[in-house]
Amino acid sequence: CTPSENSDDAITAFLEQAREEHILDHNDQMYKFAHDILQQSAYDLMSPDEKGAYHFNIGLRLMSSISTEASFDALIFTVIDQINNAKRYGVTDASMNISCAKLNLQAGKRSMEVSDFVSAWQYVVYGISFLPEAKWESSIYELTLSLHEAGALACFVNVDSTNLQINLGEIFENAVRFEDKI
Repeated sequence: CTPSENSDDAITAFLEQAREEHILDHNDQMYKFAHDILQQSAYDLMSPDEKGAYHFNIGLRLMSSISTEASFDALIFTVIDQINNAKRYGVTDASMNISCAKLNLQAGKRSMEVSDFVSAWQYVVYGISFLPEAKWESSIYELTLSLHEAGALACFVNVDSTNLQINLGEIFENAVRFEDKI
């Protein structure tokens, strides 16, 4: 299905053809691949740009469908994992980068609350990667500090002294307030 054929009728026709060929199953208004291998094969045929775009769109749709804080808390990992999978391909807007950094910080903190410090570190790394070059000199100073503090804690608990030193070094070199350095 190409973008010019993206009408509901064209999509439905493609889905029905795939169902007739036993590629997809259809039940209760939902289509799904008839077998995991078919799904993986279809995914493997996509270019990295296509995969990134799909992951990004899935993350955005999930994020926009969340109506309450409780449902957000339940879906935060799914949402941010989709967006992180698409980082290079989907997130180009500066304000979206900041939103993604904040979501990664939330996911990292939530991971630490459940003692998953390895995942917490990964979310922090993604969060930092969404920040602009001038992260310490801008309006996102507090976010930058929070990500590096969370990273230092995750590294400390994971006994990752190399990355602990890197995060603490970032804080000591760039923090503007004395209390931020202690």
